[in-house]
Amino acid sequence: MAKASTMPFDSGASVKSESDLLKWVCNQEYCVGTMVVTNAAGSSELAIDIGTPLGNTGAPIAAADIANTKALALQRIFIGAGDTQLCKVALRGPALLNMDALPTKDTAGATITAAALQAALQGLGFQFIEEGEPAVIGT
Repeated sequence: MAKASTMPFDSGASVKSESDLLKWVCNQEYCVGTMVVTNAAGSSELAIDIGTPLGNTGAPIAAADIANTKALALQRIFIGAGDTQLCKVALRGPALLNMDALPTKDTAGATITAAALQAALQGLGFQFIEEGEPAVIGT
């Protein structure tokens, strides 16, 4: 039985699967990979939700450091205190992300500035669409 997330993570839309966030990738092998995610902070379980921004070290990115985003989690995982776990992630574009499914809060509950997150992800080659908008590249 899956555990409910105890994090204050919040996305603008109901993100239940990878396809809710990642709408199109040019090359799955190039754009998507895995990352070792670490729960180094605290003594409680860490829940990583789909869309959680991650840094180079595999730790969730705080809202204040959102410009350092290097990947987005593509699966929901739970990591015990001091443990690590492999997580499927979106590493780079060309790819389309659902703008409405991007997180609005970090794992600590701080508000993520949408423009800052989008700028960080654009630097990785991602483009954005809104839910219900046709997926057209290069317009």
